[in-house]
Amino acid sequence: MTENPPLNWMEILTNPNLSEAEMEHYRTVFDNDEVFQAFVKSMHLQGALDAFRKVYLAFFQQGFEAEVGMIASAYLWLQTTSRLYPAFDQEVISNWMEKSVLLGQVLFQFGVEAFQAALEEEPALAERGYPVEWEEMYALWREHLYSLTRHQESVNGEDLLQKSELMIQTLMQLQEELETESGLKLDLRDYHQILSHVFLQTFIFAYLDNPSFYYEMAACFDEVYLSLGFDVPEILIFLKGKEHLLQPENQEQLLMALAEQTLQIQSQVSSLESSSNN
Repeated sequence: MTENPPLNWMEILTNPNLSEAEMEHYRTVFDNDEVFQAFVKSMHLQGALDAFRKVYLAFFQQGFEAEVGMIASAYLWLQTTSRLYPAFDQEVISNWMEKSVLLGQVLFQFGVEAFQAALEEEPALAERGYPVEWEEMYALWREHLYSLTRHQESVNGEDLLQKSELMIQTLMQLQEELETESGLKLDLRDYHQILSHVFLQTFIFAYLDNPSFYYEMAACFDEVYLSLGFDVPEILIFLKGKEHLLQPENQEQLLMALAEQTLQIQSQVSSLESSSNN
């Protein structure tokens, strides 16, 4: 859009003195401007993320443990992933529902690698700032976020299951309401990004003592999500039945398995190219 710079968008939209003709003019301009539409989508995405954060915090304030949040996060992330990837079947979901904290570790590890790769490609990303509200959010979450695992307390499986079912139902209802709200410019991929973000946030806030890393990574989450949203699902599909390879102590075996898979893909591509040339 060339008539008005981005800084004037909100001023225009909130101007009570615009005539009907002026409103219609700007509506047409905005509807056909890709930059403005991207701006609107980013605002909607942020609003939806904040809505999920509020639900999580409300449960933690009621005494729901971090492990409950991890189980709920894993469930929504896995279910939404399966809607994007048909090969991400019920077996994959069932296998990972038993390993919600490990799944959080997997997302964290790939998030770290994606963040570092993005910094190498574009060093200026390190200079992105973040709102002070994130520090306030971390302090509030940590005040109420209690991890049984970190405090080496025994886990009552039945209690966790009942609590996680309630949290899952509430979050699923929120997701359904957002997905069916006609005014939101968000698609399933956007909700997967939101769920990836809040899953990673819960893991970092609950189990790690490095909030500054979360702030830096969250400021570049579009770049980080390229790995979490595309690479991780494909790897989990490939490792169906071999989830144990993602345990830290099995890193060497994992690298060998991934290298073998890469060679198979390259061989298939070469075969297809040879066939097309013939």
